[in-house]
Amino acid sequence: MNMDIMGLDITLIHHIFYFFMTLLFSAFLLHIGTGLLGFEKKKLSRAITVVILGNIVLFALSFYPFGVLLGFVVFLYLIKRFYTVGWIKSFLAFLMSIVVAVVIALVLFIALGLSISYYL
Repeated sequence: MNMDIMGLDITLIHHIFYFFMTLLFSAFLLHIGTGLLGFEKKKLSRAITVVILGNIVLFALSFYPFGVLLGFVVFLYLIKRFYTVGWIKSFLAFLMSIVVAVVIALVLFIALGLSISYYL
């Protein structure tokens, strides 16, 4: 077999795996964020659905000017719609998922003995 084709296949499989792991991790962060805020309809499957739909819409709108901003608003709308909360709570859920990601990163940095000041 040609090595370039094999390398392309491995790279493609790697990127597909990375894409799905990123989606699952984002859904996990959203699930934790909604749980910390006390949302009533918190399920991991709901978070996975919101993240997948939000990423599809964000990808489709990212080619247009201000598409990323519009995609962000649509992502907030999806949180609002799937969890039946208001705009402020959906924004807080988004922020809480970012805070949870930062806390997990800091815990991993400390647990692995990496210097945080090096990255700041």
